[in-house]
Order: sequence, then C-alpha cells, then structure tokens
Amino acid sequence: MFKRQNSPELHKKRKEMTLMAKITVDEKYCKGCELCIAACPKELIALSQERITEKGYHPAELTRPEECTGCGSCAVMCPDVAITVER
Repeated sequence: MFKRQNSPELHKKRKEMTLMAKITVDEKYCKGCELCIAACPKELIALSQERITEKGYHPAELTRPEECTGCGSCAVMCPDVAITVER
C-alpha cells in the first residue's frame, strides 16, 4: 500500500504548482470608478488609499492576490480596459 505523504516539503511543492491568477491594473487608464470592485465575486479589489495616479485618482488594486481565481469579471466590467487578467 502507498502512504499519503503530508510533509512540509510536499505541501510547499503542491502550493508552488498551483497556478494562481492575478490582475494587473494599468494606472494610466484607471479612473477609480469602482465598477471592478462591484464586479468581483470574491470582493478582492479595492481602491488604493496610498497611491494617486497622475490624473488624481486612487487606482484599483488586488487586496488578496492569493484568492483571485482569474474569473475576469473585473476586466469585463472596466470601461477603460485598464485591467489585465493573467492565469
């Protein structure tokens, strides 16, 4: 019989093998309209309180990137095509 291994090294390898999705917000185009925030089913996007764009807007940012599934709802909703989804 085979034993199931639950070593820390194996857990780390499995985590590295899991492909995580992420979004990239192009701050040159983001105007902080918050439509992507409303579209995210996992509520992972918020406006940055630390950064302001050249145009004077707080850009959107991914708050918990490890939870992003890459569904693309935010990118579809963005009227300025400022969001790129990578899977």
